[in-house]
Amino acid sequence: MTVSPNNRISHATRLFDAWASSTTKHVYSNRLGISYDTRYVANIPKNLDTYNDQCMYRKRFDNFNTVHSDTSSLSIRQQKRFERACRSNNL
Repeated sequence: MTVSPNNRISHATRLFDAWASSTTKHVYSNRLGISYDTRYVANIPKNLDTYNDQCMYRKRFDNFNTVHSDTSSLSIRQQKRFERACRSNNL
């Protein structure tokens, strides 16, 4: 029986490795004109009880920046997209 690389064990192992190595991923969106860093941190017991959050890890977002284009028309479109995304709770 061959094990698919896209299963629960492989996802759990990859998540654990990202947490254990404190890997920080830098994310940049040209479309929205934003950038931020993400990393996985262990969930503290207080959150498990208070918020009934049963996840072992949570994703932490740091260093959020808006980096709009120098071109005025492109900058206006980026700002509109960013505001629309904020209204729809995607960010």
